[in-house]
Amino acid sequence: AVSTLDEPEIAGRAVGVLRQLMPALPILARGRDAPDCEKLVRAGATVAVPEIVEGSLQLGGVLLRQLGDSPDSVGQVLEQFRQETYVRLAQGAGDP
Repeated sequence: AVSTLDEPEIAGRAVGVLRQLMPALPILARGRDAPDCEKLVRAGATVAVPEIVEGSLQLGGVLLRQLGDSPDSVGQVLEQFRQETYVRLAQGAGDP
């Protein structure tokens, strides 16, 4: 399932209901920022992607390419940042 709801509270409730009804269902959710994503993961999302982070990464990637970095190098930097960010989100979801 995919959740792209704009209202954080409604998105969290929707994810929670989906998780209760279908415990094994992968749930991908979009949040506005890291705190929204942490809430979505705590509510039951398998993965939550912060739209602010992704937009900023795209802009940063364009800047790096304009400064002369190779597309491969830029891709590696962006992927490393994504992985580290999503690991922090997953770890934060386990906090009380």
